[in-house]
Amino acid sequence: MELGACSIQRDQSCPGLTEIEQSKVFDKFYRSEKLEGDGAGLGLSIARQIVQAHEGRIGVYSKVDETTEFYCDLPVTAVPNRIVAV
Repeated sequence: MELGACSIQRDQSCPGLTEIEQSKVFDKFYRSEKLEGDGAGLGLSIARQIVQAHEGRIGVYSKVDETTEFYCDLPVTAVPNRIVAV
């Protein structure tokens, strides 16, 4: 029995992503040229694979020079005597 979804949102303070960057942000090894620091560009790709494996959805909403928001929704299923996110 599906009960709904568990929703997670994360606002990111960064310069914002263009539409082209938003379309690539979940690709393996993609890193925005605007970002500094270490990283292989795998984190969001792995997150997407995990969320999709659980029949959830993950995405990004961003406006250049304003804000970036990442979101993730995972279905919640009832188990006798408890509720478990899957």
